Amino acid sequence: MIGVNIELDRADLIKIDKVLARLGQKVGRRRVMKALRRGAKPLVLSAKRNAPVSGKKSYFTAHSHVSKGAQSTRLVLHKPGELKRSIGVIAGKDRWSLYVGPRFGDAMKANDAWYAHFVEFGTSSTGWGKGIPESPYMRPAWDETYNEVVKEISNELSKAVMEL
Repeated sequence: MIGVNIELDRADLIKIDKVLARLGQKVGRRRVMKALRRGAKPLVLSAKRNAPVSGKKSYFTAHSHVSKGAQSTRLVLHKPGELKRSIGVIAGKDRWSLYVGPRFGDAMKANDAWYAHFVEFGTSSTGWGKGIPESPYMRPAWDETYNEVVKEISNELSKAVMEL
């Protein structure tokens, strides 16, 4: 998955873990996730601002599709700005995480940025043609908003603790 996994360095996590262990279950998952979502907002906005938009009006790509045992190829219409529209907050698989980045998973749906990693990192040239140059948007967004993200998360968790 392309995106930014919101993580703190090991020393910060150890300190936070000690504090949360003392608080027990008083500050629950709901409040932690609220803090992470609030902290993620500036990152989402920055990533959307940085995401490139195709100069093409719209274009089709062919995607294999299997339905009721039969395989077919469908043409899917892609519109400029699809990558930008796909960026958002995605709940993590474990209980205490979330990710910020392009949503994808079904290339048949609108705003499915299955190609996001090609845009961020580029592709190498092959015998089939020239590569795609990299056009980073997530990493610069993270670098730009890191302090704000940490501050927002800290403020929200502080509010939760003060309400105890």
